Amino acid sequence: EKRQQILNEMRTLCEASCYPGLVEFQGAFYMPDSGQISIALEYMDGGSLADVIRVKKSISEPVLAHMLLKVLL
Repeated sequence: EKRQQILNEMRTLCEASCYPGLVEFQGAFYMPDSGQISIALEYMDGGSLADVIRVKKSISEPVLAHMLLKVLL
């Protein structure tokens, strides 16, 4: 079940990569010795949304609206 979940996640990342507002999926690889699957994503020098929330504690509604618009368009 976990393997299928990871495969579904990678498929979703591949499909979402064509949207300019989303982080780009670069690839994935499997390490048979450890059984670990690694997923490579585009480097985002501004950090993640979680990083921003951790630092700022909240995000104003206009900023959230702008972010959402960039994702949707």
